[in-house]
Amino acid sequence: IPLLVETEHILYIWLGNNIPQYTTTFCQLIIISTGLAIPINILNTCIHATGKIKFLSIGIGSMYLITLPIIYIGFSYGLNPNYAYIIYIAIMCAIILMTLLNVKHLIQEFKLSSYFSNAILPVILVLALSISIPLISLQFTSCSIITISVSALSTLFAIFFLGLDSCERNTIINKIRR
Repeated sequence: IPLLVETEHILYIWLGNNIPQYTTTFCQLIIISTGLAIPINILNTCIHATGKIKFLSIGIGSMYLITLPIIYIGFSYGLNPNYAYIIYIAIMCAIILMTLLNVKHLIQEFKLSSYFSNAILPVILVLALSISIPLISLQFTSCSIITISVSALSTLFAIFFLGLDSCERNTIINKIRR
């Protein structure tokens, strides 16, 4: 989250005034797409455990491959280079849905409602709080260090209070006490 909020300033520290035109947005979209890959990788592990990876390899693999021709068509119509990542993120969302349905089909005990309430909802809550507080702080200060600090702290608090269940929080508290 701190990298997303202050990408431009971090790139300025790294590259000075020579930041290429689309670099800031590219970096932000890469961070988002990388975050979307995490639930896919976890679900793929479940599918691999069943030994039935035919749909995963063919169906979802084809979705990844279709990204390139769609981006090529978009560029041939003059789309902005940022749309390459936007298209990729949209396809990643479709892949997440297909992977969820595949896991549900292969593992009868897998409950979509339980997955959403225990895995996806906490992430959404953490993201919402972690992004909103730094964006609010940006309205009151132009100091990147303050914004990065607020972002890091709000992310830590959001993860601790919204992302973890009580058992996980107690484990962390006990480790800190030791």
